[in-house]
Amino acid sequence: MKETRAALSLLIFIIAIHVAHLLPQGSDARQISENFAPSVCPGALDGARATLLLPSGKVPTKSITAPRSQFRERGSGTISVVGGGQIIQGDARNSLEVQSSSGKWSTAVNCSSGSAESWFIGGNGGVTSRGRLIMDNSGLSDATVQVTPFTETGPLPSTSFTIKAASEKTIRIDSLAPGAARTVFKVEVLSGRVSTFFFDERVKGLKNLGGDFVNPALPARTNFLPAVPASFGNGSKFTYRLRLMATGKLDGTASVEVVSKDGVYVPVGLSEIPLNSQEVVDVPISDLSIGKSNFALKVSATAPVVAALYTDVSFNRMSDFAWITSAQSFRKTSINLYGLEPTITFVGDRISITLEWKNKSGKISRKSLVGDEIINWKVPSNTRLITISNFTTAVGSLSWNTTDGVAYLPLVSGAAPDSATRPIADIAVIQPRS
Repeated sequence: MKETRAALSLLIFIIAIHVAHLLPQGSDARQISENFAPSVCPGALDGARATLLLPSGKVPTKSITAPRSQFRERGSGTISVVGGGQIIQGDARNSLEVQSSSGKWSTAVNCSSGSAESWFIGGNGGVTSRGRLIMDNSGLSDATVQVTPFTETGPLPSTSFTIKAASEKTIRIDSLAPGAARTVFKVEVLSGRVSTFFFDERVKGLKNLGGDFVNPALPARTNFLPAVPASFGNGSKFTYRLRLMATGKLDGTASVEVVSKDGVYVPVGLSEIPLNSQEVVDVPISDLSIGKSNFALKVSATAPVVAALYTDVSFNRMSDFAWITSAQSFRKTSINLYGLEPTITFVGDRISITLEWKNKSGKISRKSLVGDEIINWKVPSNTRLITISNFTTAVGSLSWNTTDGVAYLPLVSGAAPDSATRPIADIAVIQPRS
């Protein structure tokens, strides 16, 4: 009987050894699970036409206000947005939204997965202001957001807001900084998952002065503001005003360089701009020698600043403005333009870009751009999905005009995956290796 038990034990041991060799070993004992975070685009503004531009008709979406509903494919990469914000299922490629109000303004915004801290530079709290912060809570629980306004006299008290689950909240900026001539807003998400957008709209009596989504900025000592339009043809007129603020506790100075295809220079009076800590400054910029091509500004400061160029445009019957905000370096981005024909402006000490785009008939084209300082490239007509790969630290932005207005959009990197280790069976747990 003892011999039988001994033989059985030996047999079980031999089987266990063979199973151990069949199970994953060492570095193979883990798998990486990667997912892309969903992104959010705001709902349609009052009286506006809003179109969501997805990288593909197979990218699922759903409304923020229907949290229990399932993501679904729409079969088209262009979706008319009605009502509240839209959630786009995670994808390595970017989605954007274009909005316009007939004869009043045109604008575009990148869909966002949200950020713990965002800076928005633009707007005012005066009688002409209809600007507002738009906060989309895509989570299933309430969220808390804190907003700190900064004006020409310094910071104002912070205000906290509760954003109900699966909802969109709008806050007028003239209620946050009443009477302010110049504003900057710091938005901090204290809890929850919130994507914040800032729309600056201005009216004077019954006359609309334009509107624009203001892209978030990052405080930095060096800011590049690309894709500033210089001409839309005969009769087009432009007015520029640079807004700056040192975001920290220290005063500083800033200098401004104009970067154009004709060269790089510092305009008179823009070499030493004094900046008091957390006070918003507007600097008129005029008498520029820039030709008719898009140009850029490079803002260098002794302390971290946020910067944006207010660009007022009148052309034929169109009158609008755009905030040219600072752009960040990116590695690769893909967006679907669905027939938009912007000019893309790349800026950097060294520029090395490859572009691959598909037109509406499915034909794929490729082009490389190599140069120094600045390169402008006009997107071909009927372009759909375009992929841009960046091999240096250059930045890039798009700008274009329509019969309704002018639009600006910085290029941003495609979404990075959220990685998580997924454990799988490993015999080493019970059989240590020598």
